[in-house]
Amino acid sequence: MALNEISALLAVFRQSVHNRDYKADKKSRKCKWTPWKMASLADHKDTWRGELLRGISSVPTIGVPGRLACFEDCAEPILLDDSGQPVMAAARIGKGAIIVFSHDGYMEKFKQNDENFCQLFDNCLAWLNVERKTVVYDDDITEASQLPTSGALVVDGGGNGLEKDSFNPTEMLVFWDKVVQAHHDLRGTDPSDFPRERVVADSQPCAGYMHAGYPIVTHLDIADKDSDASVLNMSLLETKGNWGLFHELGHNMQRGAWTFEGTTEVTCNIFTLHAMHTLVGIDPWRHPWLRNQWKDIHQYLKKPCYNAWKENPGVGLGVYAQLAHHFGWEPYKKVFREYERDVHPPSDNQDKIDRWVIRFSRTVRRNLVPLFEFWGLSAGETAKAEVSEFPSFLPKDEITTMHQSV
Repeated sequence: MALNEISALLAVFRQSVHNRDYKADKKSRKCKWTPWKMASLADHKDTWRGELLRGISSVPTIGVPGRLACFEDCAEPILLDDSGQPVMAAARIGKGAIIVFSHDGYMEKFKQNDENFCQLFDNCLAWLNVERKTVVYDDDITEASQLPTSGALVVDGGGNGLEKDSFNPTEMLVFWDKVVQAHHDLRGTDPSDFPRERVVADSQPCAGYMHAGYPIVTHLDIADKDSDASVLNMSLLETKGNWGLFHELGHNMQRGAWTFEGTTEVTCNIFTLHAMHTLVGIDPWRHPWLRNQWKDIHQYLKKPCYNAWKENPGVGLGVYAQLAHHFGWEPYKKVFREYERDVHPPSDNQDKIDRWVIRFSRTVRRNLVPLFEFWGLSAGETAKAEVSEFPSFLPKDEITTMHQSV
């Protein structure tokens, strides 16, 4: 599917039930959330519905669904519930097509060959396979056991060879799945235990250029193939990553127990650096974003103190990058997993700092107190005593050498 055909994927989107009222059509009519009952036939006003609902009188609604919004002429609701809200919707542009369901459970029903859903599944395949050669996630989607677990079936134009400006949605979706998996792998959690990460491009995000949450909201440039922020351009993603979206996904990974006071914009970038390293191949110590902070770090080291350290996210990231540079990512994984098992939260910010210093010192078997004091972060006396058995650690690297030249 050519990049300009990605609109078929954007013309139908799902929103979390936690969101407020949403715009349901081009007239901006607001639809309130109402309880879902039995899904019934939408009005058969076009061929799509006739093809997709052939032989079907009703389809059971599953669980507590999300909400679907359709906009532009290329998208249509297919199944409605008793309150008139879409349960299933479809969109087409060129050779691109998508069918979206309001709950991921529909895919599970397809996989299980549930008799109540077999006809709907057959109809979907017939509709999607018209003049299409490639199905997202699988070469052979006719096997129900091979269906994706997401709530959407997508196909692209495919062909024997992709044109220079063509777009492979499978490749892109797999890449972003790997980013989310990498973030969870670092933290020691299972993504299936948490809400799916969703991203909405908007002309008016409510906070800044991007903001984290469910969904993550960004400006429209992420959908522009020529933008450095594009989430669709695989050549950019594979060579430069996407700092902005890696960063926002990192926010969704943060825990208060290991995020010191005032460093919300710092610890999320531990995950950014990790994804850049493991998926894009950029050494965290050499990443251009970090290197661009060298001047600020040099200035900060003239008079290091916690209050100044936490005010500049680039300066604040320096010590975390040092830990990754000298010890790798395995200590981070072990330390984060300890926090996931911890049932007693820190009592105050000093307790947060002390616990981090103790846990990381024990993991790498080095006394990290000198390193953190170098940055203006002082550990308490109890913490110092607990790690005193290990050799002191203050490496000779580009940052500490920078300090010596101050």
